[in-house]
Amino acid sequence: MNPTHFKQLLRYAVIAALPVASQSACVPNTPSPTNEPIKIDDPCRSGEATRKTAQEAFSAQINAVNTPLTAAQCIALCKQTFAEQRIGGINDLAKLERINASDCKTENRPFSDIMGGPRMPTPSTLISCTVNYTAIHAAYTCPRPMPGRAPHGLHISALAPIAFNPIGQYLADMTAMETAAITAFRYLARELEAYGAPDKLIARAYQAADEEVRHAEMAGLLSEAYGGIAASVQVDDFRLRSLYEIALENAVEGCVHETFAAACGLWQSQQAELGVFRQVIGHITDEEMDHAALSWDIYQWIMPQLSALEQAHIREAQAEAIHNLMQDFKQESDSQIQQAFGLPAHADAARLFEQLKNAVWNPIA
Repeated sequence: MNPTHFKQLLRYAVIAALPVASQSACVPNTPSPTNEPIKIDDPCRSGEATRKTAQEAFSAQINAVNTPLTAAQCIALCKQTFAEQRIGGINDLAKLERINASDCKTENRPFSDIMGGPRMPTPSTLISCTVNYTAIHAAYTCPRPMPGRAPHGLHISALAPIAFNPIGQYLADMTAMETAAITAFRYLARELEAYGAPDKLIARAYQAADEEVRHAEMAGLLSEAYGGIAASVQVDDFRLRSLYEIALENAVEGCVHETFAAACGLWQSQQAELGVFRQVIGHITDEEMDHAALSWDIYQWIMPQLSALEQAHIREAQAEAIHNLMQDFKQESDSQIQQAFGLPAHADAARLFEQLKNAVWNPIA
């Protein structure tokens, strides 16, 4: 799957799930007077920051929109697409402020013709608008973490808390999962090699493992800063599993859990009240989406090699994993955690799951 196409699927799903009141504010619009010192609440930025205000015409190819967008949805999607393309493509772009869009239009096209790429026989929508924005530039100095996948044979033993800090502990849990993901991707790459997977899939799995090393280090520093309690992470020794076992783990951990984590990262980057986390999750989500796209590419490669019965079992496991995720979000969570990290509430999660089913899980699976 084209990673750009996959990211467009997730981005639209999140936009469509946002409450109407939030759609026009998908990117922060807090005014920042030019005569005040520039403040960036981000430990990953250093040096002198600069501010620039500009206006430009913007357009982008996105996944085909099957139903007409409201004016608010069109504006929100255009702003979100603009912000993500700018943040993802310019390393020194620390923040976008005061983003306003107007004259938003959509045009359905029978094929995808992304600039610089091949013409694909996939329906798409061209979205265009005029954007006014203020960009804050500052050097980015930290590695870019992402939530990881849980490997087979994972054992996490948390230490007994002495002074429990919900914020720090959430970050400590994130650190543990990032650490576990290092081994998960290394094992996955070795298994792909053993079964003769395409070289590109193997290379992407090894790259993901290398990224996770830096991600775990950064998450650990954030956890320590907020008083998180470290956990012991161990994974059983490598053993070459059957193709079915690999496919089953990838379908659940990658195609369900990582896909939801990517969508949730987009959501949290807009809703989290904790400034440092909002900045960090905004930067890590792009890589998170790449890892989820890798999972779906492995899914497409591995499924035709399985029997019809094995494929049916895997789809059942995916459906169960989605159901379990939905049940988790029906439980009342700590309000401090939910607000600090921008976790979707029950009603929000229900809309988000529905959009992911329609845009990602059902069409692809």
